[in-house]
Formats: sequence, structure tokens, C-alpha cells
Amino acid sequence: MKNASSEKIEALPKKTSGIKYILLSIVFGLAFPISYSTYNSSSISSDIYDSILDGTIQSTNPEDIMNAVLSDGSFLLTMQLLFWAGLLIGPIFAAIFGRYKFLGKEGMFALGFKAKWIFLGLLFGILAQAVSLGIGYLVQLAYPKEELTGNGSAIIEAFSGVSPLLVFLVIAIGAPIVEEIFYRGLVFTALANKFGLVTGGIVSSLLFGISHYSDSSINGIFAILLTTILGGVLAYSRVKSGGIFLPIMIHIGFNSVAASALLALSYLS
Repeated sequence: MKNASSEKIEALPKKTSGIKYILLSIVFGLAFPISYSTYNSSSISSDIYDSILDGTIQSTNPEDIMNAVLSDGSFLLTMQLLFWAGLLIGPIFAAIFGRYKFLGKEGMFALGFKAKWIFLGLLFGILAQAVSLGIGYLVQLAYPKEELTGNGSAIIEAFSGVSPLLVFLVIAIGAPIVEEIFYRGLVFTALANKFGLVTGGIVSSLLFGISHYSDSSINGIFAILLTTILGGVLAYSRVKSGGIFLPIMIHIGFNSVAASALLALSYLS
């Protein structure tokens, strides 16, 4: 009987590590949005100066100025799309230059498609989000001074002026597809093949959770814990289903509830 900690996913050529492609994705994921913001820094500075003059920004406090910059929905959306584009560089290079199996039965980005995964994945994701909202409510009762919907409100405020349909598509569809290709396709598979399934699952889930860090409040800690657990579930579904299609469906169901709730709150507020 094989030890789960040493079991591999036969997706990588022998003696070939996919870690360099993970690092490549991280570098480009940071470089693209940073380059964009740097390129537009003069325009941003001019807009901030004009906002201070006309009273839109009533403080020269750096935090207030940063909040004003982050309130530009189209700017933030572009930054997010560029970040995702950077994350996809690693998987693309892995498929083209790493001689990795791409969509084969046991490939790094194998879909493992089955029609039943559509319904079951979406249903599980919706139920998982419902459970997380329930836990979040209990946490809020325990810490009444903490606003657990703060991140959601910030997202809606940040994307103000952007089409609600586009916001929904970005959160509910775009994020799951890109993140599953990167985290469960590239990161988990590469780490699992080098260090074993258990280590690959734990490390990839922690990275997934940390990537959703917002702040050091109870809200932020809860978000990291929640997404880390979700990452573990998605990694497990990746192994059991033989591909990333089921994790994508679970992730879409999970995010769809959150996106719908955020948009509903934005209309009510």
C-alpha cells in the first residue's frame, strides 16, 4: 500500500521540477500590475492633485490618498486582469517548454471532465459557501465590533462604476478558472510530484489562503483560514476527479454565492 505522503501525480517528466514555473508566474503576476501602475503613475498623480484641489480628497494623509486611488474601479479591474495574466505565464511556459502533458488523462492541466461534476461541483461549492457564511455569522456574534462583511463592502466600493455583470463574471467565473489553473494545475501538481500529495496539498492550500490576505483583523484571519481549508478541499477534488474541472466547478459555485451576495448588498446599501 502506497504512502499518501510520497504518492505522485504522473504529470511531470522524471527529474523535472515545475517549481521554476511557479516562481515565473509569481514574478510576472507581480510585474504586470506594478508595471501598469508605474506607467500610469503620472496620470494617477495628476488625478490625485486635481481631487485635492476640488475637495474630493479632503486630506493629504497617505492612507486617504491610497484609498482614493483604490476607489477607481476600472484601474483596479485592469490591475486584477494583469495579475491573472501574469499567473498564467507559468502554466503556459510549463506546457510549451516543460514538455508537460497538458490535457492528457493525467496531465498537469487535465480537465477530468464528467458531466456530473457540473451539478455536483456547483452544489458543493454553494453549500460550502453557505456553511462559511454561517460560521462567519457566529464569529461576528463572538466579535461584534468586527465587521465580517468589510472586505465585501470594500470590493463593491472599489468596483463602483463598473458593470455589475462584469464584476460578477470576474469574481464568479474569472477568478475560479485562473486560480484553479495556477493553484491546482501548476502549484499543487508540481509540489505533489516533488514532495508527495500531502505536502503538495498543504503547501498549495496555504499559498492559496495567504494570497487572500486582506488585513490582520479577525475578518482577515477568518478569510485566510477559510480559503486555506477550501484550497485543501479543491486539491483533494483535483486528485479524486483526475483533473481541474471539478475544482473549477466547486470554486465557481463558492464564488457565485459570494458575488451574488455582494451585488445584492450593493443595491440595498
